[in-house]
Amino acid sequence: MNAAQVAVEPLGAHELYPRLAGYVRRSLTQMGVASADLDDLTQDVFVTLHRRGCRFSEPRRARSWLYGVARRTASNYRRRRRRDRDREAHAPSPQALPTPNTYIERAQVAEAVETVTAALSPTARQVFHMAGIEGHSAPAIAAALGIPLNTTYSHIRRARVRLSRVLLGVLVAVVVVSTILSGTCTAESIDDRQRLALRSDPVATA
Repeated sequence: MNAAQVAVEPLGAHELYPRLAGYVRRSLTQMGVASADLDDLTQDVFVTLHRRGCRFSEPRRARSWLYGVARRTASNYRRRRRRDRDREAHAPSPQALPTPNTYIERAQVAEAVETVTAALSPTARQVFHMAGIEGHSAPAIAAALGIPLNTTYSHIRRARVRLSRVLLGVLVAVVVVSTILSGTCTAESIDDRQRLALRSDPVATA
């Protein structure tokens, strides 16, 4: 029996954890999970894998499956965090109105990234994830996924353009809220800030 005929033993949660726990942890970080909760949520992802009894012969397929579970886990996590913040906001408090910094939260950026990645095809999502989170070069990604290098560059470029547009919207919203809370809000000041933000957007000025 030659090497090509030897069957690859499928890997389950126990075998995949030491290989891909770091990947899942980095993914959850990018999705807005606080550092204090990363260990627990990483464990939750692999517990889901164990309970479903899934096994994979190809690490690439395992990464894609784990990424999908991580997305759902992070989404549920952010939903719980929002409910907690809503309860705290409605609780009696001697404090005055929240400062503008209250509105500049990591969760907003994470949700913007989630909005962009959710709209991508599975291949484009994995390309953007490997480039943006893991820091792999385009040639390395193309080789790992078995796709043309030009296609890899195209996926990265389109995802970054979409992300810049979504983040620009977050930036404008934060600036407007900060202006309102500072008591200096006028229609002209908001328009000026929006025009300034658009001039800084390479997509809008292209």
